[in-house]
Amino acid sequence: MHPSGPFDVVDHAGRPLRLIHPVESVAGGVVTLTETTATREGEPLRTERARLRFLDADGIGAFLAEAGFTVDGWYGDGCGAR
Repeated sequence: MHPSGPFDVVDHAGRPLRLIHPVESVAGGVVTLTETTATREGEPLRTERARLRFLDADGIGAFLAEAGFTVDGWYGDGCGAR
């Protein structure tokens, strides 16, 4: 699924909704996007802006070390930290 493509969901009360995530920019490992929750007909109910940061293993390891964690091992795309 393309990140900008809308998709339909049903909320906890059974209300059909549409989520839309247009990407504003991708720079330096940071993706800036908005999330619009709308009716299935497209009427916006709420819009929020978000920035997601994606790090490689070295970047994750650096943040963990700075926070006082040690990495016991890397498993696939994740790690076991304590």
